[in-house]
Amino acid sequence: MSAKKDEFVIIETGGKQYLLEVGSVISVEKLPESKDKKVSLKNVLLHSKKEKLDIGTPYLNVAVEAEILANEKDKKVRVFKFKPKTGFKKKQGHRQTYTTIRVLSIGSSKAAKKTAASEEKSTKPKSESQKKAASSTSSKKTTEKAKAKS
Repeated sequence: MSAKKDEFVIIETGGKQYLLEVGSVISVEKLPESKDKKVSLKNVLLHSKKEKLDIGTPYLNVAVEAEILANEKDKKVRVFKFKPKTGFKKKQGHRQTYTTIRVLSIGSSKAAKKTAASEEKSTKPKSESQKKAASSTSSKKTTEKAKAKS
């Protein structure tokens, strides 16, 4: 990675956090997609672009587009369990699977655009008939409360 980063993100995948910028090649926990497919990583915790920093609570509406380069296995780790004086010995092995990805772009996701559009619709002012209906129901409730008290 370069010394001065114009745009970078911190994402979360596989229970780990990664600092990425466009062109980064990293190995992450195995993803279900196959080789030569594009994947969208949506768990963005932090996004920095030209000295502007956005921090999610917990996530941002930003997606990172990446290309899967390979599905690989790490070298074998041997686990040997031994208890003295009992003759207990157990030998196991484990090979962790990884997916190597290359970041293609960092930007807003389509889902984020859709949610922004739905928020705009929900914040539109109510029509006159809706306002009257809302005020009449609230006035009925207050009169019912007044009758109940007396």
